[in-house]
Amino acid sequence: MVSPSATAAQLTDDCGPIFNRVAFNDNKQGEEAVNYIYDVMGIRKIAVMHDTTTYGKALADYVNEHWPEKGGTVTGYEGITPGDTDFRAVLTKIAAGEPELIYFGGFFTEAAYIAQQKNEVGLKDTILFSDDGTMSDSFIEAAGEAAEGTYATSIATEETEKLKEFKVRFKEKYGVEVGELGPFAPNGYDAAAVILHALDKVAIKGDDGNLYVGRKALADAIRQTKDLELLTGSITCDECGDCAAAQPQFNVVKDGKWVAIEH
Repeated sequence: MVSPSATAAQLTDDCGPIFNRVAFNDNKQGEEAVNYIYDVMGIRKIAVMHDTTTYGKALADYVNEHWPEKGGTVTGYEGITPGDTDFRAVLTKIAAGEPELIYFGGFFTEAAYIAQQKNEVGLKDTILFSDDGTMSDSFIEAAGEAAEGTYATSIATEETEKLKEFKVRFKEKYGVEVGELGPFAPNGYDAAAVILHALDKVAIKGDDGNLYVGRKALADAIRQTKDLELLTGSITCDECGDCAAAQPQFNVVKDGKWVAIEH
């Protein structure tokens, strides 16, 4: 298995032989978020929220644990239920701690309600900072004007010639720009390419004319991927299956659009 988008840290914690990914590890996403919020934004007091999903809570747990180590204060830590639409009670509780920023681990649907409702409970000047599950045009459409000034991480990819060519072919094939259907199209291409390159190394044509692929041979070949130049960069898998070339990118909603931040 090579995933383009499964970022949960625990997926590679046990270094199992089957799972690999070309998306970054959420520990990296959480680490970069903590460093950026503290070092670049100059924030010292944050509240942490999550949507109780494996993805969202893992990110929130990382930030909640490592923020004090950085030197900051966590004023509140709260979970919400996916599918709910009214988070005013939780946000009112959070407002009592007067955080400068709310870090939310979760997806764009709930993040949009948080962006809107925080302004109603005394948190209008409190920044909302989220993850690649929120970094979507759908978040902006749902949150409306309240989306303005929201931060989120995403996968950063260098605009190489290969990526430019891919974007042209993608638009010709599907009629939309890369990113309109989600942020992982280049990663999906790279995930497939890693498998295909490994197949090319280990597939054997038998005496009967059939093609044979040893399961362990394929798994080993994928894990041994090194310096494979693809859309998201140079792919090299470590011993646990983390193969990402791209690292987290920071973005902010400005004038109704996500804008990448240089840092």
